[in-house]
Amino acid sequence: MRYTLLFAYIASAILPLANLQSLQGKTADEEGATPEKLLQKVQTSTDIRTTGSRPFRLTAAVKLFDEKGQTQDGTYRLLWQAPTVWQDELKFADFSQVRLASGEKLFVSRNPTALSLEVFHLLSLLEFPKSVRLTLEGATLKKLREVDTSGIREKAFEVISRDKSSRTVYFDESSSLPVRIEYQNESAAQFQDYAPFGDYQFPHTLLEQKWKKPFIQVHVQELEAASFAPTTFVPPVDAHSIRWCLNVTSGRLLPPYAPIPLPSSVAKKRVVIYGIIGTDGLWHDVQVVKSGGKEADAYWTKVLLKERFSPSTCGNEPVVQEVVVEFSGPELPGP
Repeated sequence: MRYTLLFAYIASAILPLANLQSLQGKTADEEGATPEKLLQKVQTSTDIRTTGSRPFRLTAAVKLFDEKGQTQDGTYRLLWQAPTVWQDELKFADFSQVRLASGEKLFVSRNPTALSLEVFHLLSLLEFPKSVRLTLEGATLKKLREVDTSGIREKAFEVISRDKSSRTVYFDESSSLPVRIEYQNESAAQFQDYAPFGDYQFPHTLLEQKWKKPFIQVHVQELEAASFAPTTFVPPVDAHSIRWCLNVTSGRLLPPYAPIPLPSSVAKKRVVIYGIIGTDGLWHDVQVVKSGGKEADAYWTKVLLKERFSPSTCGNEPVVQEVVVEFSGPELPGP
């Protein structure tokens, strides 16, 4: 079974770079470089959304691929004034979403209300370079190593998370810019075609593969400095709001986890479920967005509804988290 649990709206437990000094397993290579130093350079050289950066407009063409290789084309636009003042819009033929950040609130207008797995991953990929800074609290960063990929020299280090899952982050040796993240589940994100924006470098091609097949493509068409009228950042009239902050501390699955016997008729069915983990640590608004049949849908929905989490938090205040979960294969998920 593959159990993919990801969090939207920058809700994964990404640490501020200042906290990297507390991580275990820090080692330097012969030249004194460390994974921490590379991650710090990522922030200073690529994060166009950091405090003090100039406002900008970004537009991109996006393409999603389903498990059958069928494609869906869409557009993305981001108007960015400050880390807590921005608006983005995502459009496909059968999906539209507008989000607006205003201080400690995030306003969301969406049709339909549930996120597909493809859109969910896309929203995460669009958070570059936060998608690179994947170091979880208590994780181990393994020693830098040099690799040769098709004649290009790269530096790489492995991140081992608390749950023992791993990912490897690759940097171009000459520029120290991140070029690829390879995940344990055989998916990978790639960052290509860097171009300058002020004092920063930003990739104009962002790709994600799943099982070595195309999954998401993002091609930046415009990235330029901009100025915005105060009326630009007004929430859509039909938007709902949630508590939001830049650094959400993600909730954790609480023990004990009591598995439910897996029927053989369900074992190889693929099911994708959207839901919200509330401030009470329980699942809400659970919706099957990719059906594996009535029996498989009911089984995995029951599995999720038995779970309990510590709530995610902004500071000391509990907040909700949107989640998309993918099930497939013979094994049960664990805590």
